[in-house]
Formats: sequence, structure tokens, C-alpha cells
Amino acid sequence: MKSQAVVAEVKRQKKNFKPELLESKVEHLKHKLLSKYQIEMICL
Repeated sequence: MKSQAVVAEVKRQKKNFKPELLESKVEHLKHKLLSKYQIEMICL
């Protein structure tokens, strides 16, 4: 069973949120630091 991690991006305005940018950051984390984690992404 994999451990879980949550990656959150906080934006004041929803229009400034770019999902593809968050996905690229998460991919980087998956390969460098969190390879054994199941990652959930959210925008607050």
C-alpha cells in the first residue's frame, strides 16, 4: 500500500490557476521526492 501525499496550490483568483503547470510540478515531485506516494492534487 502506498502512502498518500497532497499537493495543493493556493490562488486568490481561480482564473490564475493553470492545471498543466500544477501537473508538471507534481510530475517533478513524483520522480524526485515522492516516488512511493500516491499523490492527490487540489487547488484552493
